[in-house]
Amino acid sequence: MGLVTTILGAPVSGPAKGVFWILRKVYDTAYEEFYDPASIKQQLIDLETRLDAGEMTEDEFEEIEHILLLRLKDATQRQAGASE
Repeated sequence: MGLVTTILGAPVSGPAKGVFWILRKVYDTAYEEFYDPASIKQQLIDLETRLDAGEMTEDEFEEIEHILLLRLKDATQRQAGASE
């Protein structure tokens, strides 16, 4: 009965499984980029460049820098925890 159910349900379950697989891949990629220390460091460099160019105020810079530094700390802790 399992084979018959699989064959008859394929038109419905096949596309659904494909959509869930794609969503999982998008989530995994976004998660990796969000917690990638190199990416966060680059964002900090870009942020300082924007401040130097006068594109933002010192207060805006400090607010965003604080968030990025917290993410960097968290990312470093996650990597340390994953390697144990």
